[in-house]
Amino acid sequence: MGIDFEGAFLDGADRYHKRREIYEMMITNLSDEQKLEATARLVKEVLGGALETSGDLAAACKLPPSSRLVNKRIESATNVLTDTLDILTSPEIKVGRVGADDDQDDDVASTN
Repeated sequence: MGIDFEGAFLDGADRYHKRREIYEMMITNLSDEQKLEATARLVKEVLGGALETSGDLAAACKLPPSSRLVNKRIESATNVLTDTLDILTSPEIKVGRVGADDDQDDDVASTN
């Protein structure tokens, strides 16, 4: 099975759900080790970049939401941050667990 992104336009907040589908498919096919590596890399490169004193990621964090849409680069940086936080908080990225059954497992563990 091959995936071809040629001609696909996935930029912008309005394409978030398409990107999310792709992220979910990719994450569910990762091993636990690969999930840890992806998590570490996202935290280091994206969230670390947001903490820098300059750059598009830092600017996206500092500007009010209404100002982020004026500059295409800042809008793109905002989408990168949003997507990163979505991936890092998704149930699929959890190590040692698989998808939707996690919530039930967590509920059982918390009642014991």
